[in-house]
Amino acid sequence: MNIWQLCTPRELYSPETGGAVATVVAELSTELIGLGHEVTVAARIDGSALHETGASFASLGRVPWPVSAHAKLRWKIESGLNRVFGWPWPAYASYLGALWWRLRRSPGKPDVVVVHNDAFVVRYLRRWAPHATVVLWLHNEPHNLPRRRGAPDRVDLVVAVSDFLAGRAATLLGIEPTEIVAIHNGVNTVAFHPRPGFDEPSKPLRVLCLGRLDRNKGADIALAAVRRVAETGIDIRLDVVGSAWFSATPGLPRDPWADEFVSDLSAAGAVHTPHVPRSQVTTLLRAHDVVCVLSRWDDPFPLVVLEAMASGCAVVASSRGGIPEAAGGAAVLVPSDDPDSVATILGEWASQPAALAEAKRASVARAAVATWEKSARQFVDALRRARTQGAD
Repeated sequence: MNIWQLCTPRELYSPETGGAVATVVAELSTELIGLGHEVTVAARIDGSALHETGASFASLGRVPWPVSAHAKLRWKIESGLNRVFGWPWPAYASYLGALWWRLRRSPGKPDVVVVHNDAFVVRYLRRWAPHATVVLWLHNEPHNLPRRRGAPDRVDLVVAVSDFLAGRAATLLGIEPTEIVAIHNGVNTVAFHPRPGFDEPSKPLRVLCLGRLDRNKGADIALAAVRRVAETGIDIRLDVVGSAWFSATPGLPRDPWADEFVSDLSAAGAVHTPHVPRSQVTTLLRAHDVVCVLSRWDDPFPLVVLEAMASGCAVVASSRGGIPEAAGGAAVLVPSDDPDSVATILGEWASQPAALAEAKRASVARAAVATWEKSARQFVDALRRARTQGAD
């Protein structure tokens, strides 16, 4: 099959400045090509390097951020169109125009178009790729929906990254949960793997929080927990890696919480590193013993859980959203916003090497059965069922 994947209008298809959606698109592309399918990825660019997967790439241009007089005028016009049509994505008119042109100029018409997180584009695809099977792949709850939804907005298949998200999305989309296929995110176990002797005791205990600096991500909970453990005399170190956003976005205000948190990290002797490219994430994870995923919100399926596990790290995570599904029983789950529970776990792991080693080995075993190949095969099976039903 000829499969097109559309990144969200704000997602850059880059391992340097892209986010989780771009990573999912890249990993799925690699596996789908390995299964014998042709894949084209369509996304906006910013000049950064693109994911290298063997897929064709259709550039949908840059987001015309208002950084010059001409760009400011264009931005004003695009913002006006967004208000008229109810579009939630920045500069959506130019995005749609670029997509229309790419589909028209493509030598091979797509059999399947996978739309990641953007329910608005579906009605246009029904006109521009009328014979394609349209898939809506949800990574988050679909709150940004067209004002008046009708037959042109219906897709042939809805995929959600967790059972938790499928249940939430069904209500918002006005369909039954059984109409949504849950396909978990996977992990690249070639790129993410443990260091030699990963389950041997080490001092200090190295703890990592990895991701955007956002209060909902809960890195401050990890800081509070590490401080409490350190006060008992245990040798422990916290590293926090991430910025308020993946890439510079003109006009986006600074996050006062993130700025204050970075100051708190410095005062506590923790180490903060701004956002790093994907190529450095694997090395970062392997150098640590524990990864904290302490979301205050119902995160549908954070990639960092499986990536940390595949790297040989023990994981302590909040029992929110799809995080328990990602953990698969191999993480220690704690209540949301509870630094005392986190401190108890970290203290046990720091003082009981055998318990930490067992947790690390459980992580590796969990990651081994959660590959991207498994995700891709589940998708192809669901896709074939949907196409067969559509042909009846």
